[in-house]
Amino acid sequence: MSQTILSYREAREQIRSGDVLLFRREKKWLHYLIAKGTRGEHVHAAMACWWGPILFCVETIQETGGRAVALSSQIKIAPNCCDVFRVREELAPTLHPKVAIEMMLRNTGTRYGWKKLLSLAWRRLPLVRLFVKTPQREKEAQRWHCSGVVSEAMRSAGVDLVPNLASWATTPADLARSAAINYLFTIGEIETPAHERTSQ
Repeated sequence: MSQTILSYREAREQIRSGDVLLFRREKKWLHYLIAKGTRGEHVHAAMACWWGPILFCVETIQETGGRAVALSSQIKIAPNCCDVFRVREELAPTLHPKVAIEMMLRNTGTRYGWKKLLSLAWRRLPLVRLFVKTPQREKEAQRWHCSGVVSEAMRSAGVDLVPNLASWATTPADLARSAAINYLFTIGEIETPAHERTSQ
């Protein structure tokens, strides 16, 4: 997929609450394994959320579980890695972004869904998947992995990004291939204000 890169300032003006954020892999062994196993370019999923003047990235990560952090902090760490996707215009009337955001925010503070992630990984292997149990629905809502919670949040908000695939079994690559959302742009580097550049 070709990239259209916007500076963080330009991207920030266009991002809406409920936009899906998919992060491309960096030069990390875990990212390599995820991309290889899912046959995609993306290794992490999150959601954009405006809270007053601050643009947040709401997500769940292996280290801490569910959290909400300033999106700018993540772009500083990994510029040119965050792709912004939005629900297709014809599906927009059925989407309730506040519902999706509420679910993502309720997930903050919860532990990461390692069991579902491992189950997902095993089910991708030939033959092995025949012997792996499907996570129980009542347990599914307790702990999530990144793309699973984004899929479930969007589904609960009225748009099923990956029909016929359970949220717990959804990968970032599945979301990127979804026909329900369109790629908008990639967030580039955060520009240093001119007065700070001259003072350095």
